[in-house]
Amino acid sequence: DKTRYYQRLKEAGIPIFADLESFYRNHRADLAIIVAPIHLHSPFALQALSQGSHVLLEKPLCATVEEGERLRAAVKASGKIVSVGYQWSFSEAVGALKGDIISGLLGAPLELKTLVLWPRKISYYKRNSWAGRIKTDSGTWVLDSPLNNAAAHFLHHMLYVLGSDDHTALIPEEIRGELYRANDIENYDTAAIEMKTKTGALLKMYVSHAVPYERGPWFSFRFENATVTYGEEKRIVAHFTDGREKMYGDPDQEYFAKIRRTIEAIRTGGKVPCDVETALAHTYCVNRIQEFTVHSFPLEQIRVQQFEDDSLVWVQGLAEDYEQRYGK
Repeated sequence: DKTRYYQRLKEAGIPIFADLESFYRNHRADLAIIVAPIHLHSPFALQALSQGSHVLLEKPLCATVEEGERLRAAVKASGKIVSVGYQWSFSEAVGALKGDIISGLLGAPLELKTLVLWPRKISYYKRNSWAGRIKTDSGTWVLDSPLNNAAAHFLHHMLYVLGSDDHTALIPEEIRGELYRANDIENYDTAAIEMKTKTGALLKMYVSHAVPYERGPWFSFRFENATVTYGEEKRIVAHFTDGREKMYGDPDQEYFAKIRRTIEAIRTGGKVPCDVETALAHTYCVNRIQEFTVHSFPLEQIRVQQFEDDSLVWVQGLAEDYEQRYGK
């Protein structure tokens, strides 16, 4: 399908190509920015790397760990950068927070919690052929879900801030989960996840598209010396046990920092905060979570709210339950 900006781009004289092959046949690019369906991330990135381009790839990295490992090998062989667009990882606020975690200022991590309640209408699942799917019609893995699409940023964020250095993310030792669906889809629209690290820290995430109102993203990360929060104020703040506070700021303040920092890394030969290795931690978790059974909500709990040209499927009491579980 053509972008809604197609006509404006055409009028501005910006060249438009039907596919990557058409472009690379007679042109080259220092940086390819890839915004595409999940199942096309890996093949498009591999093609761009093979043509000598660095890559900025929209999140998530890809659908499967196997695809991610092929990308990792291609990066090593090409010597190029593949930057993955989890924009919070590129922000000054998150960079400063991660620095304080690594330095030990906050103490050891104890419990990290995240809540994302984002209603999605039926049109969200009808907008293309792969939304809410485990595989495409042709049998390609896509694993579309809140954790691998709309809320992927916030699952990755918990893993990223606990990485051992600026360019790594944590892979949990244990993962447990509850997966549900209210919408008429193949995969899940609701999840409650609990992960455990080697040191015994717990990471919990509550996410759903089958809710009647929006909450989040909110997070509360408890460490030995402080609790770090992010909520409606859109600011990351550390509240220390001795009464002090430290303000890290808004992780969305510079939305396109991922582009700026990727270009800087290409020019200087440096590293980006989130590359293939960093993003693979998220893909690993998504693949592990996908092994759990997806349960359908009981019909008596499901509500349908009608709009003029759309409708929203939601579950009675679900949002309140997840808010309560997050608040405990």
